[in-house]
Amino acid sequence: MGITLQDSLDDFIVYLQAQNIESLDTEQHIALFAEYLLHYSDLFQEGWVDDEGELDEWELNLHQQMEQLLQEEDGVDESLDLGNLPLDEIDVDHLSDFLGWFLLREPNMDSLQMGAAIETMQHWLQFVYQQKWMDDVQYDALFSTMSTLAPESIRVVKAARLLFHFVRMGGCGSPRLRGERFERFIEGHARVVHIGDKSLQLAFDNSDDSLDEVMVPNEILEFLQVGDVIDIELGLRGNSWTIVDIGPVYPRYIYMSAESVDMENKFI
Repeated sequence: MGITLQDSLDDFIVYLQAQNIESLDTEQHIALFAEYLLHYSDLFQEGWVDDEGELDEWELNLHQQMEQLLQEEDGVDESLDLGNLPLDEIDVDHLSDFLGWFLLREPNMDSLQMGAAIETMQHWLQFVYQQKWMDDVQYDALFSTMSTLAPESIRVVKAARLLFHFVRMGGCGSPRLRGERFERFIEGHARVVHIGDKSLQLAFDNSDDSLDEVMVPNEILEFLQVGDVIDIELGLRGNSWTIVDIGPVYPRYIYMSAESVDMENKFI
């Protein structure tokens, strides 16, 4: 006990190299984990600000963070250093958010990539436990969480990919209708409240509106469950809702607020 998270990750990579195990994908997974912890978890955030001076400092930090992210997008190699964060600061919420939220937002994420990332995290956990850097309580909690989330994350990745191609192919709408104006748009995180035969019913936490069913093939519905949350845009024509755009799907085990935004009429 007492080792830092950064040292445990570095030593894990060295161990894989010593075993002649291909580590390129593993290093990418570790970098994503570090990115989540640094920029999205509560471990490196000082909390919301209350006065004007703290707000100015918060905005400066945000500006610097955005510049760093843009540099990374431009190909600048910026190492992600977790500093002296103790390994025992990692809990089930961090692992859940990483596997059940952060990775799902990665562009082009598919089930094979998700499975590989999960395998990397499993091997890292086993490595640090074998080194006696993690006690039984922490290890059991983290590994149990991962075992529960692994099939769920892979399931929703498959659902998101299928929904994406379904929408790109025009969904269930007739080609002659695609140039007609929608009466209303609504977008946001929608919760699955009912799965029927070739239909899906969604709801938003911040709205009392009951959306009519959306037509979706059963081949896609088998990868969805009641309680899942979908990042989605819907368009209304008459009494029918059509999926206009689609984003990630989040498993029901991860709480995601299902908020919506109404949009003005537009052509599509």
